[in-house]
Amino acid sequence: MSSDDRRSEQENERGGDGRVLLRARNGDVIRFDETGLILKLSDQVVADLRQRLFAPMDAEMLGDLDAWNLRAMGDWIFFDANLPGMAGPRGYRRAVTGGAILAETPGPVLGVLSLGGARRTRAIPGQGDYPYHVVAPEDDIGAVGMAGIEDAPETARAEGLREQTQDALLAEEMLRLRQKAGRGLPLMLTRCETDRAASLADLAAGKAFGNLMRAAANLKALAATLDKPAKLAALSVDFVLEDILTLEAEFASAMRGLLETLARAFWKIDLRPVPVLMVFDTTASVPGRDRRQAQWELAVYGGEMGPVFTLPSYAMKMNATLRPTDEAMRQRARTEAAALMEMEAGRNWHCPRLLLAEWEGERMIRLRSDAAEPLVIDADDPFGAGVDHGLRIEGPEGAVETASVTVDPEEPRDILIELTQEAPRKGLMLSYAWDGPGALRDTWTSVLAPDVKRWALPARLEVHG
Repeated sequence: MSSDDRRSEQENERGGDGRVLLRARNGDVIRFDETGLILKLSDQVVADLRQRLFAPMDAEMLGDLDAWNLRAMGDWIFFDANLPGMAGPRGYRRAVTGGAILAETPGPVLGVLSLGGARRTRAIPGQGDYPYHVVAPEDDIGAVGMAGIEDAPETARAEGLREQTQDALLAEEMLRLRQKAGRGLPLMLTRCETDRAASLADLAAGKAFGNLMRAAANLKALAATLDKPAKLAALSVDFVLEDILTLEAEFASAMRGLLETLARAFWKIDLRPVPVLMVFDTTASVPGRDRRQAQWELAVYGGEMGPVFTLPSYAMKMNATLRPTDEAMRQRARTEAAALMEMEAGRNWHCPRLLLAEWEGERMIRLRSDAAEPLVIDADDPFGAGVDHGLRIEGPEGAVETASVTVDPEEPRDILIELTQEAPRKGLMLSYAWDGPGALRDTWTSVLAPDVKRWALPARLEVHG
C-alpha cells in the first residue's frame, strides 16, 4: 500500500476529510472548517432554540400602536404597523432601549441638509406626511439646527420632527414623488444650520458651517447603526439677502468659494458632495449689496458644485418680511424635488437663462435664451406680470414702450420684442423679472409633478447691434 493510500485510509477512519473533532454512532457531532466549528444538533435542541428565538413579543411594549409581528434582532425591535402618514402599512424598527420609531427602508440613509441665514429656519408647525421616514439627529433641536448658539452634539440616533422646515418639506416631496413612481422610500435625515454671519466669508468659517458638518457626520453614524451606507441627497444654501458685507462685485466669487469649501469638507468625511440648490432671489436688491447680477453670473457660469437655481423668487409668494409663505415653501419643495429627480436621471435641471439681446430691424429686439425646451409665455400670468410679461426696456431717456412680446415660431427658444416706435440704438437695457414678476417658462412638464414649471431666471442685458 502506498503512503497516499495509507493517508486516505486514516482520514476515512477519522471521518473522511480529516475535519471531525467528535463523532457518535449516528454520525459526526462536531466538525470544523476554515470559518470555525460546525455543530450537529438534535431535533429536540433545534425545536427548543426555535421556540426561544422566535417567541412572539407583546405589541404593548410599543405603546398603543396598530403594530404586529414584533421580533427582536440585535439592538433593534422590528415590527409591522399601520401608523399615521402616507406610507401605509409597512415595516418599522425601534431600538430595544427605546427612542424614535424609524421606517424600515431600502437603500442608503439620505441626507437633506442646508446652510443659510434666518429665513432658512422658518418652519411650519406639525408633523409631515412621512413622519417615520423624515427625521433629524437626536439632539432635541429638530430640523432647524443650533442657530449658531452652540456646537451640535455627536449622535448616532435620530428623532422625529415637530415642525417642517424647508429641508423637511423637500424630503417629504422627494418621498412623495418616489412613491408615485413605485420606487423605494428611503430614510432621510434633515438639518438646517444657521448663525449670525453677515458675509459669505464669515458663513464659511463660522459655527453654522461646523454644525452642518457635524450633521453630516451624524448622518453617517446613524447609517452605520442601521448597517446601511450614507448618502448626501440634497444640499441648499440660502444666504443672498442675509449677506450685507460682501461687495457686489465680489459676491459671485465669494459664493463659488463657499461651494468649493463645502465640497472639500464633504469629501473629507467620505460623503460625495452634490450640486448646491438655490433660489434666484431678486429681493436682494438694496443699493450697495444688490445680488441680482451676481446671481445671473452664477447661473450662467456655474461650476461643478452649482449653484443649481431651481426657481426664481418671483414664483414664490413672500410675506411683509420677505419670508416665503407656507404655500410658497411647499411649492419650492415640490419644484426642488422634481429638479432632483431630473438630475438623478441625468437630465439636469435647467431653468431658461436669458443670455443676449440684440437688434433685429428698426423696431424689433431678439432676446436669446439657452432654454432646454421651447419657451412659452404663460397665458394664465400666475404671478401678475402684466401685458409685457415681465420684459421691460429702458433707454437714456427712460422707459421704452413695447408693442408686442412673442415667442419666435421658427426659433422657439428666442423671444421677439416689438417696440411701438424707434428707439436709440445705444444705451438700451432690457430686463426680465428684475423688479417684478415674469411669465416666461419652458414647456417642460412632469406626470409625477404636474404643477411644477421651469420659470425663466431674471436677467438684465444691454441691447447690442
